[in-house]
Amino acid sequence: MQSITSKLLIGLSIIIFFDITGCKKDNDKPEINTQLDDRTKNVQLISDDKYAMFEKTIVMFDDENYIVKSPLNLFISDLDDYYVDYTQYLNTIESIVHDAKLKDILYATDYYNNADKDYILAHILESGNCFMSNKKESRVILQIVVEEWGGSSGPLSGSGGRNFYVEGKLFLRTTDWISK
Repeated sequence: MQSITSKLLIGLSIIIFFDITGCKKDNDKPEINTQLDDRTKNVQLISDDKYAMFEKTIVMFDDENYIVKSPLNLFISDLDDYYVDYTQYLNTIESIVHDAKLKDILYATDYYNNADKDYILAHILESGNCFMSNKKESRVILQIVVEEWGGSSGPLSGSGGRNFYVEGKLFLRTTDWISK
């Protein structure tokens, strides 16, 4: 009887530990992850960076104002939608996994050139699978706004992409298509 009770207590302790330390999204706000109109939406980000979730981390962006990072497991699982070239995808993942065996913190700049890094950052931001912090104010960014932009002045001419707003300011702009 004591063995069963001990196992139940251990199991319950593990569940409580992961509930307390795990990745949380702030679900108290009903307007999060909603479509504001047909071209604009709010995206909720990971709300804390506790060690249990961020034991292995990839830093996507880091300057004097903001840091954007993702738990390595979420980052890797999200990449399969990004790549068109499967061989390139496998080579990149293999390199990241190899380095993660040696280091706890990885940097996107080690795996992507500047142009690719911006699109990977956009992909991860739009998925919400990242943590973002305002470094100057030591404050967590809970959500961003993603706005699609684009237009055409005639048949087969135009361009479009996405704008990413943080705290009401343009943070990142991508051009996803151009037609001439």
